[in-house]
Amino acid sequence: MLRLQGINAIIAVIVAFIVLHIAFVPEQHSIRTTFSTSLGGISFLLMTWSVVLATRLEIFEEMFGGLDRMYQVHRVAGSFTAVFALVHFFSIPKELPAGVDPVLNSTFPSAQIGMAVMVLLVIGLFVALNRKISYSRWRNPHKVMALVYILVIGHFINAPGIFFERFSASGILLIVAALCGAAALIYTMFGMNKRTAMRFTIEAVNSLERATEVVLKPVDEMLNFKPGQFAFVEIQDKNWSESHPFTISSAPGEDRLRFTMKVLGDWTRKVREELQPGGEVLIRGPYGRFDASQTRSKKQV
Repeated sequence: MLRLQGINAIIAVIVAFIVLHIAFVPEQHSIRTTFSTSLGGISFLLMTWSVVLATRLEIFEEMFGGLDRMYQVHRVAGSFTAVFALVHFFSIPKELPAGVDPVLNSTFPSAQIGMAVMVLLVIGLFVALNRKISYSRWRNPHKVMALVYILVIGHFINAPGIFFERFSASGILLIVAALCGAAALIYTMFGMNKRTAMRFTIEAVNSLERATEVVLKPVDEMLNFKPGQFAFVEIQDKNWSESHPFTISSAPGEDRLRFTMKVLGDWTRKVREELQPGGEVLIRGPYGRFDASQTRSKKQV
């Protein structure tokens, strides 16, 4: 179940930005400028939350009620990011107010970066909402969103003071959000989260009637998990390019880790036909809150 603690945190950050942005609005701002820059700020904060949730950190899993709920919020936040950015793009004044120094308030390169961001966001939204595109084809293009995030930061940092005051209350909040988002992006994109992964070797690959059981032997420590949790399995070989989540089918306390993978697609079929003992596997987890002892709800079904 989606927990309101995470949703409330997102709303709190956005409300704080809106209050600060309106309470300390620059004198030269028109209503249109304040409205448009507010939408731009909200769009960036939603995108930052999407980037932060992609880290899969346990603290956020607890806040949102599980990794599956985090990814739902990640997807919705990303979609609204594009919507708010689109309205911001078309509502922002294209001309500087009368009496404003055009040299000190040049829109270059902010305007050009903003145009590129808008195009990439629209394409990203189309790809994300197109269910005909398979995960394997969607996965690599989706990584372009990391570049988009960096461009968004460049867009508002280079914006003229008439649109973005860096040291205003709302401006400082956006800069802090940018620092947090950039740190999360580095953590996710450049493999720092691999340091938290646990190394296993493939001990056996057992073909069942409609599934494949993969038995893993820990290289160092055994994974500590609860019944019903899952983990991401990443096979360390050039022919296996992506990690996949599977429920852990062994019991806590065993000295081996087992995954029973039903043959449902190309990757699981490849596991059944090609995976051999002796290879190395990285396991990230455990994830999941499918634990009746921890739920606050009286209703389980």
